[in-house]
Amino acid sequence: MNFDEGKRIEKIGIISGYILMYLIFTTIFYFILTYFKKIPSSWGYIHVSILSLILMLVGKLIKTYIK
Repeated sequence: MNFDEGKRIEKIGIISGYILMYLIFTTIFYFILTYFKKIPSSWGYIHVSILSLILMLVGKLIKTYIK
């Protein structure tokens, strides 16, 4: 019996779910910022995704610092 296979599939599921939620959050964040005209007109989706990536990394750093 190979019990490591289930853990690998579970880890792939966690990572793919995290990426999917990141893309959904970034898309909604982009539409909200463009609707309220809070970003420069020269910015695109990639700039907002970098901004949300920075927010995510700061959150991870705070979480590890608190532990």
